[in-house]
Amino acid sequence: MAITKQGHYEIYVSVFDEVKNVNIQFYPTENALLTKLNDAKQIVLLKRFTKGLYGVYQQNEQVVISDLRMGVEGNYVFSFVVAEQKDQQLIPGQYQKLSNRLPLDKLKLVFARITDPNIDL
Repeated sequence: MAITKQGHYEIYVSVFDEVKNVNIQFYPTENALLTKLNDAKQIVLLKRFTKGLYGVYQQNEQVVISDLRMGVEGNYVFSFVVAEQKDQQLIPGQYQKLSNRLPLDKLKLVFARITDPNIDL
């Protein structure tokens, strides 16, 4: 994992891979959405909990922070609704934890990827 201001890179590699088979994917995040909420106690706690490895996403009207350390893009174990966007304004949320379990069919791909670099996660 590598973090930038514009997003993060997830690096998929197995101990069986050759260097040419390393798969690096960039995923944009919307960290600027937090600008108005940065001082909120819950945001500070979530940033500390993630040790700075977080992504910010807008899902419909919800602003979500995901801990990038556990899971894969779109299916992080720890994701929280931190705000809702209404009429061009952010309204702090209840910090509800989302259920983003990895579908079982995708889990099979993760295990298959260990020995087959051609599998796209």
